Amino acid sequence: MTTLKDIIDEGEVDLDRFNQLFKEVSNYSRLIGTRYVEIRRGYAKAVAEYREELARSGGILHGGAIMGMLDEVSGVAAATVNPGDEQVTIELKINFMRPLHSGNSPYTLEGEVLRSGRTTIVVMGRIYDSEGKLSAVSIGTWYILYDRSKAHLKG
Repeated sequence: MTTLKDIIDEGEVDLDRFNQLFKEVSNYSRLIGTRYVEIRRGYAKAVAEYREELARSGGILHGGAIMGMLDEVSGVAAATVNPGDEQVTIELKINFMRPLHSGNSPYTLEGEVLRSGRTTIVVMGRIYDSEGKLSAVSIGTWYILYDRSKAHLKG
């Protein structure tokens, strides 16, 4: 079975294939409605529309939803440099700068790898409103998971 990492590791990413598989394997991606428009080594870019089910009172996108979007796009960026088999977020900090709502949708999300090591990957995430104004920024760390059963082969 083809995995997201298989598609990323092939080199130039087939975005249609990636988006289709991501929707199949990620309930959260289906919920927030991200669509990836660029994936390359150390970088991922997606777009998402305002969704009422992700809003808090007043029609403003909930901070948790924004953080989840940044976690996702940053995780995809991390996957492009991950030498292991998988990864998990171990830390994510966010600064909210402008509210996101239906009037400034769609949103552009970016994840950019700042540092990639043997055990962790540090990524900066950004989300922009439809006018290109920076609405939130995050910095996070992903822990690289290796198949422990093959540890003896990794030297």
